[in-house]
Amino acid sequence: MNPDTMRLILLICFICLTEWCVAQTIAERRTVDLVEVRGDMDRRGTLIGYAYGKSVTIVTSTGEVITFPWNKVRRVTFEGESASPIESEDWWITADTLQVLPGRRFRHQLLFTTGFSQEDQQSFNGFDLGPSLPIYGPGVSYHFLYSTDNFSLGPGAGFEVMNVGRGERLVSLTGLAEYRLGRGRVRPFGRFQAGVNLPIGNDRLDMDSRSVGATYHPSVGLLFGPPFGRWMDLSFDIGYRFSTVHFTALTPNLEVVDREIDYRRFTFGLGARF
Repeated sequence: MNPDTMRLILLICFICLTEWCVAQTIAERRTVDLVEVRGDMDRRGTLIGYAYGKSVTIVTSTGEVITFPWNKVRRVTFEGESASPIESEDWWITADTLQVLPGRRFRHQLLFTTGFSQEDQQSFNGFDLGPSLPIYGPGVSYHFLYSTDNFSLGPGAGFEVMNVGRGERLVSLTGLAEYRLGRGRVRPFGRFQAGVNLPIGNDRLDMDSRSVGATYHPSVGLLFGPPFGRWMDLSFDIGYRFSTVHFTALTPNLEVVDREIDYRRFTFGLGARF
């Protein structure tokens, strides 16, 4: 073999070996970060590259350099000082936040509720009709929320059946405010909704006129984050809903009935936020 060719081969081998040794030394000295990967095993190493919205790059303890696409990274945990400097606190991840993928500020929420209460039969049209009876009614609402780490706020609309037996229905426009505690996947929260409602139907009476009433709904519950990704959160809450409903109607005998009902309902809610 030509001596010049042999020297070139040895030089290339020396350069490759030197680069591998440097990477190995850095990895052994600074193996501090854990990358959790969707659909694959977690990888431990030193974070050496971070391109927001594109990729995350680490060097492992064996000197291997791995780049993960952005949509494959679920979480990065820092167990020590990162090898890369923090360039901007607005988008960089710290050991306190842990999340690599930042949540969207604007979210949609669908909330399904069921309300339970009792009605005093003596209050119906002035007649004594017997003891109080349990009543229930389902409802659904949508809210468009602006969210931060701990707080959400936004407007929405809903539809609910106040009394299944009589088919009393109403629509509402409400604002929602929510405060969450902690940073884990299960977070307790307090929520408050307030707004106006309007009755739209009654199966037993023909409505002649109706008035806008007030609605208040405080509740507490738990928000469950998904185990993989951040596509949707689920919530469960219990609360108490106050609604004032006012309308006039005509009976089959063409008598005018003026009804003002103050509903006080214990509620269970199941929501989806995405």
